[in-house]
Amino acid sequence: MDGLMLGFVARELKSMLPGGRVDRVLQPEKDELHVLIRTREGTRRLLLCAAANSARAHITQEVKPNPDEPPMFCMLLRKLLGGSRVEDVRQVDGDRILEIVFSCTDELGDRTERVLCCEMMGRHSNLILRGADGRIADAIRHVGADVSRVREVRPGIAYQPPPSQGKLDPAQADVPALRELLLRGASRLDKALADGSWNSVTGNANNAGGSANDINERIAVGTDEAGESALFFEYEGAQYYMYVSGTEIVRVKVDEDKPAYKGESTRIVRGLAASSSDSSSESTADAVLLFIEDGYLYFSQSATNGRGLYRVNCVGAASAYENLNLTDEYRATEYAGVEFDSDWYAPELMEGYLFFADADTYADGYISVTKNPATNAELKARNEKYEDAQEVIEDMAAVYENAGDAARYYFYTGDAEILEADAHAEQYTEEDNEAFNAF
Repeated sequence: MDGLMLGFVARELKSMLPGGRVDRVLQPEKDELHVLIRTREGTRRLLLCAAANSARAHITQEVKPNPDEPPMFCMLLRKLLGGSRVEDVRQVDGDRILEIVFSCTDELGDRTERVLCCEMMGRHSNLILRGADGRIADAIRHVGADVSRVREVRPGIAYQPPPSQGKLDPAQADVPALRELLLRGASRLDKALADGSWNSVTGNANNAGGSANDINERIAVGTDEAGESALFFEYEGAQYYMYVSGTEIVRVKVDEDKPAYKGESTRIVRGLAASSSDSSSESTADAVLLFIEDGYLYFSQSATNGRGLYRVNCVGAASAYENLNLTDEYRATEYAGVEFDSDWYAPELMEGYLFFADADTYADGYISVTKNPATNAELKARNEKYEDAQEVIEDMAAVYENAGDAARYYFYTGDAEILEADAHAEQYTEEDNEAFNAF
């Protein structure tokens, strides 16, 4: 649901809900609430959903089964909002944020205000309840510093809205401002089309801080090199796009005052592995840009069993990527042991964990998960720990071959009962069992 559509929804809900009282709060799904509100026209079932691919808010007649034990967030809402009156329904600055204001009674019996904030931001969607003091009472999805360095969401801290995109709210703008915005965009696009420099870089919904506008958003930028995996993102009020050029990844800042809108250009990754099938004189990498999350660009290259996963901090100053200044934080870093099969499931991040279709021989066909390090220094430490484990398995297999194979299988799948399976029990000696248990 984009900001324009949410504006219509907000106006419809505002005409229906204010004055109504909260009868019940239900949570049939982990990211979905149903709030039953008694109005003069009857009971309305308000659906609020924070699912990454279907965040929305609307009136529904669908009744879903509920769990026997309500989730903690649901029980808190029942306690704090039960019997309260809906005072207002509003959209925030034309963005994908809906706020429902309730007039409630606190523990002392005094009147107070609580706001249920519905943020519809793709993977960053959330439902957050805050009090009159602006502090978060709870949220359907907690976001700690280990998950996002941009914005934390947890009980007890002051609520901070998602970073502003500086957009013009059509509901608040006057006619001259709207005319200027429309004419400016049309003239820029007409010029780009006329001089043949137009290239479409598709906006990606997974960029830092939930700042993407829409996965179908396109911006007219002047580059003929941007391939199909080029990514558009916004950071600190500026627009950028990135693409693979030869054996490098290039970041370009969009500048409407520059020819073809191509501003500062920075090579954020150098020395990508060249494609082995490339017969041209100029080397070309097979790298594919995947997504942007919390200021890191995730990309893949060919590996032994599938695609290897890498990431690089993509929001640093241009000087941070120069060879003399390059530190681990701004160096492209591989996820050791992560090789994925993108044919049926592309890697994705959810609540601080990386999920991928494992292409390793021992886990082919599995969805694997690993905790995603918050910084590249932590990723490097994780890689070293992984390499240490592989050395132990290899040393173990050199003496106890069967136990070594079992340890490797356990390392990738978490199955510790393999030695007890009837189909394998006879091939393991007492020494194999001791070595495996020690591992």
